[in-house]
Amino acid sequence: MIATTWNPSDKSNAVVLSNGNLTATSDGSGGQGVRGTNSHSSGKYYFEVTISSDNGGGNIFIAIASAAWVLNTFPGIADANSSGYASQSARIYANSGGTAIVATGYTTGAVISVAVDITNNLVYFALNGVWQNSAVPSSGTNGVDY
Repeated sequence: MIATTWNPSDKSNAVVLSNGNLTATSDGSGGQGVRGTNSHSSGKYYFEVTISSDNGGGNIFIAIASAAWVLNTFPGIADANSSGYASQSARIYANSGGTAIVATGYTTGAVISVAVDITNNLVYFALNGVWQNSAVPSSGTNGVDY
């Protein structure tokens, strides 16, 4: 297993990292992002993010993105190099807003699971163990094409 943390040299200025680069916070102004320390070009991967605070009600995105994603844009909405699951709008966005799948909104305490099949360009998001969009990552059902 490869340990991944947030990358302190690949983040928006408004993002502050702490807790050994495991915790990311932002002032909530517009799109702010940070990438992980590991990247992959093929294969299947899984990770989880725990929402410890909603930063005053801002829309939180959990996302996957290429190195070309512009860090101050909303994942999957304004940038084709990313796909994201948004807390307040309760949508999964991909392909620059071309896909907006209804999902369940989330807030403090939520655990977001992300399964990524890079080889087949599919991503799956779960909220507290429930896959959104009736997705089944193990069979490749209802993944979002990113």
